[in-house]
Amino acid sequence: MENSSEQEKHKVYEPYKELSLELLAALPDDELEQAILDYIFGKFTNARNAEMRLEIISSMPSGFQMIWFTDEFLLSVLHGGFNEFFYNGSDEITQMTFQYLEMIGATKYYELLKQAVEAHQEEMHNPVMQELYSEQTLHGYSESYKLSSLKEYDDRFIKLGFRLDGLKVQYIRSNLQSFVGS
Repeated sequence: MENSSEQEKHKVYEPYKELSLELLAALPDDELEQAILDYIFGKFTNARNAEMRLEIISSMPSGFQMIWFTDEFLLSVLHGGFNEFFYNGSDEITQMTFQYLEMIGATKYYELLKQAVEAHQEEMHNPVMQELYSEQTLHGYSESYKLSSLKEYDDRFIKLGFRLDGLKVQYIRSNLQSFVGS
C-alpha cells in the first residue's frame, strides 16, 4: 500500500469543475485565486488557441475575467516584461487589463501600465519595431526585446512586489458570490 506522499506523486490533476460559495469561503487566501484559475482553465479544454480562450473568458462573468486578465498581465510581465505583454497581447487584452486593474483598485499597476502603453506606442513609430512585431515569431520577439525601452517599466513593476495578488484576494473575498460557478 502506498503512503500518502506516494499517492500525492501519482495524483492526477483535476481542475475545479464547480466553485460553490462554501468552497470559496473555506479556501485559504493563498489557494483562492488558484482555485478560480483552475476552474477557468477547466473551461478551456476545447480551446485550441488564444482567440478561442479569449472568446470563452469573455463570455464568463466579470469576476472570472478579472482573475484571468490580471493573471495574464502579471505572468507576461514577470516572464518577459512589458515587451512580452504587448508582443503577445492585443489592444483588447490591454483595455480589459486596464478595466480590471481599476475594478480592484490596483492604481499603481494601472498607472504603470498606462505609462508603459505610452512608451510602447512611442517605440512602435520605429519601422524596425513594427516589422519585428508583425513577424510574431520567437526571433521577432527576441530582437524587439533588445530594442525595447520598456525595461525601465519592468523594473518598476518588480518593485511593486506581489501587491496585485493581495488586491485580487481582497476583491474575491468581498464578492464571493461573483465567483460561484458550475
